[in-house]
Amino acid sequence: MKKPAITIILLLFSGFSGYLPCLAQTGTEFWFVAPEVSADHGDAPVFIRLSTIGQPARVTISMPANPSFVPVVLEMPPNTTRSVEFTSQLNVLENRPANQVLQKGLLISASAPVTAYYEVASTVNPEIFPMKGSNALGTSFMVPAQNVFENRVGSSAADLVATEDNTTVTITPGNNAVGRPAGQTFSITLNRGETWSLRAAGIEATSKLIGTFISSDKPVAVTISDDSILNGFNYDLVGDQLVPIAITGMEYIAVKGFAEQESLFVLATEDNTEVEVPARGFTLRLNRGEQAQINLADAALYIRASKPVYGYQLTGHGGEMGDALLPQIDCTGSGQVGFVRSNDNTFSLMLLTRAGNENSFTLDGQPLVFTGSF
Repeated sequence: MKKPAITIILLLFSGFSGYLPCLAQTGTEFWFVAPEVSADHGDAPVFIRLSTIGQPARVTISMPANPSFVPVVLEMPPNTTRSVEFTSQLNVLENRPANQVLQKGLLISASAPVTAYYEVASTVNPEIFPMKGSNALGTSFMVPAQNVFENRVGSSAADLVATEDNTTVTITPGNNAVGRPAGQTFSITLNRGETWSLRAAGIEATSKLIGTFISSDKPVAVTISDDSILNGFNYDLVGDQLVPIAITGMEYIAVKGFAEQESLFVLATEDNTEVEVPARGFTLRLNRGEQAQINLADAALYIRASKPVYGYQLTGHGGEMGDALLPQIDCTGSGQVGFVRSNDNTFSLMLLTRAGNENSFTLDGQPLVFTGSF
C-alpha cells in the first residue's frame, strides 16, 4: 500500500575533523548482499546510492563470484551523490532461493572514502540498507529482529556474503528456517563473493530469527530483513546491514520517530546481562540470545548494559514502519552523509549529536539549525 511518509535516520557526530575509523558508513570497500523482497508487494526499482566526501573517487561495483556480471565504474567529483539502478538485474541481485549457495555478493571499491546504501525505491514498499564498510565485516554475529508484527507477504531473513575463499560459516538458527530446524547447528563453505540465505519458515510474529548465531573462520557481511510486516492496514519492508558482536556496545540512545507504535529491542550477546533503563526505573536481565522489547514513548530513550548488546529500533511514520540497527553512543555515525530523496512523500531526518553541536550542521551547504530534547 502507498506509504505517506519515509523516515531516514541519520546518526551524526558533528565537531570532528578527518576520517575516524569507527565511523559506520564511510570507507573505500563495502561488501553487501541484497535480500529477496516480495514482488507481490513491491520490490522495484532498486538503486545503489553513492556519495563522495571531500575527495574525488573512482568507484567500481562488482560481483566477484559471478563472471557474467559486468562491473560498473563511476568517476565521481568531491561532495557528489550518484545513483546506479539495478532493477533490470533484480534476478541476479536478490539473494534467492534460500538455503543454497549463490553467487550474488556485491563489492563496492573506491579510490577515496565514500558512503553507500542500497535502496528498494518501490512507492509501496520502500526501504534503505546503509552499507557499513569495514564495520560490517566480522566472524561472529547475532540476529536481532522485531517480534511485534507478522508478515503480510515475504518473511524475515539473514543473508550473508563471504569476503574470502574457503570460508566456513557455522549457523545456529534462533527459529525454524527454510530447510533448517531451530537450534540445530550446521556449517556451509563459501568462496569470495558467494552468498547464502537463512529465511524464516513462518510469517508469524513469533517466527522471527531472533538470537540466530553466525560465526565464521574468515570475515563475512550479513544483511537482515523483514519483508512487509503488517501493522493494521499497513505493511512495510524493514532491514539493515548487521554489525558483528565486536562492534556492539553497552550504551545506546533511541531517538523516537513518528510512528504510532515504536519499540527498542535489546539482544544480549552474553549470559547474565543487565540492561538498565534509567528513565523508566527498571533493569532487565537477559541471557545470551534473549531479546527484550522496550516501548518508546519519550523523545529519546537511553539504556546501558553490563555487557555488549545489540540495539535495534522499530520506527516510522504513522502506521508505516522502518527500522535501524543502532550504533553504540561512543562510536556513533558519520561526519558527512549523502542521501537521495526518491519520492515526494513526507521526509524526515532524525539527528543525534552531543549537546552544544546543534548549530554545527549543514544541509546542501546551508546551515541547518535544529532543537532537540532528551
